[in-house]
Amino acid sequence: MALARALLSDADIVLLDEPTSQLDGINELRFRALVDDLARTRAVIVVAHRLSTVQHARHVIMMNQGTVLDAGAHHTLMERCPPYRDLVASQLLPRPTELFGVLSGCAQRFSAGGASVGG
Repeated sequence: MALARALLSDADIVLLDEPTSQLDGINELRFRALVDDLARTRAVIVVAHRLSTVQHARHVIMMNQGTVLDAGAHHTLMERCPPYRDLVASQLLPRPTELFGVLSGCAQRFSAGGASVGG
């Protein structure tokens, strides 16, 4: 709803607070495209914990408890800001090969008699 209001208004600055927190991945991509269009003619400030929402931004500000830790583009923060790197790492999904290793380990424990089904 807030995005619809922003699209219809002529405000020079648009503030979006956690705009993708309730969106699935497909709708988040659609939302990002709309925000990119909006940002062509206005300043857009996005407050978010989900890094996929902000990592493509021109300028990211990393804050902790109200204090600015660092600011810059995603790749710059990845190089020089350990708390930002930690936040990114905590939100990354495991690669398929890593996930397979975890599932394989679970299957081995299951087949070794650690659990039974239906009985």
